[in-house]
Order: sequence, then C-alpha cells, then structure tokens
Amino acid sequence: MSGTPDKATIKPTDVPTVADVKTTWEQTGFALAKFLGLQTDKKLEDTFGFLTLTGEQFTYRYGEALQHVVNHSTFHRGQVVALMRQMGHKPPDTGLTIFIRETRKR
Repeated sequence: MSGTPDKATIKPTDVPTVADVKTTWEQTGFALAKFLGLQTDKKLEDTFGFLTLTGEQFTYRYGEALQHVVNHSTFHRGQVVALMRQMGHKPPDTGLTIFIRETRKR
C-alpha cells in the first residue's frame, strides 16, 4: 500500500529470538503508524494494485485493505490464544474493550 513492493515473507531464521521478533514487530508498527498518519478520507477511496504470493493481480481500495488488516490480525490473535491454552498457559485478554481501557490509563 506504500507504493513499494513487499520484501520476502519473514522466515523463522530471520527472527531467531524473542528480542528479534519484538524488534521486527515494533518496526512494523511504526511503519504502519507513519503510513496511517499520511492518509486522508479521499485516499481511503483510492485504489492500489498488488500481486498475491501466487502471482495473481488484485486491486483494492485503501480503506478495504485496512479493514482486512484489522480483521486478519483478529484471526491470528485467536490462533495465538488457542495455542497458548493448548500449551497450558493463560493467554492475555485480547478484547478490544480491554485494550481501550488499558491504553486510556497510560
């Protein structure tokens, strides 16, 4: 969406430690925040094209793509919670209302 092709998918060998994962995650978050800060209502209606991992060309509106990002991350949070429970751990609360309350406290 930024106009530059994505780098190759991150492989486990690219982030071998928890610290590496955290650093990569923070860099991704900062890049997304910067991107979002440059958006306007008009820009959210504009379209962009991209190639899928299988080489298919798709075109989406920026607003649609951002909705997908939120929806897709919800899917993965559920996966992580399920895996943590299967491993006998108590996962953190991933609900939006909890996030809002905790964020407002800061």
